[in-house]
Amino acid sequence: MRVRGCQRIVGTVLSALTLSAGVSSATAGGPPGSQIIRVDTLTKRQFDQQLKVLPESAVIESKRGRFTVGEIRAKGVQKGREIEAKSQAGDAQMQAKFQAHLARIEQQRQAKLEVARAKAMAEFTRLSLTPAAPAQREMIQQEAAQLSQRSKTASPAERARIEERAGQLLQQLQRMGQ
Repeated sequence: MRVRGCQRIVGTVLSALTLSAGVSSATAGGPPGSQIIRVDTLTKRQFDQQLKVLPESAVIESKRGRFTVGEIRAKGVQKGREIEAKSQAGDAQMQAKFQAHLARIEQQRQAKLEVARAKAMAEFTRLSLTPAAPAQREMIQQEAAQLSQRSKTASPAERARIEERAGQLLQQLQRMGQ
């Protein structure tokens, strides 16, 4: 799969080279006795086929200059590496953004949970000051403390159950205070 991608890139690079100005070739005259292929006389398909079978030293001529097949292939490989590097950099950047977003969501969730805990504890403290059955109040207080500890490391589904139970305990305390 990588070879086909490089072949496509080589074709694209060659097209770009034939259209770009100011590109020089170390073998502008071509090796003695080598055949010069004129790009202007070939279709894209014919050119791609020729590019696959020509030796590295074959010379390709266009309106913009002469290039060896080796130069064209090397430029294609270089462009392929540049594209791959950009892609990997983009992937890393997207992963970093995702992780930052995930951390921000978790931080917001934790802040909401802390506010809810503080409200529950304030209500618990308020209700603790009213006379009620001390043994039952102590059991509720112990269970509330256990729930608070468990919720710090619980999964989202378990947190929902913990919060539901905390609400039930709060209602019990409210009924006891009345």
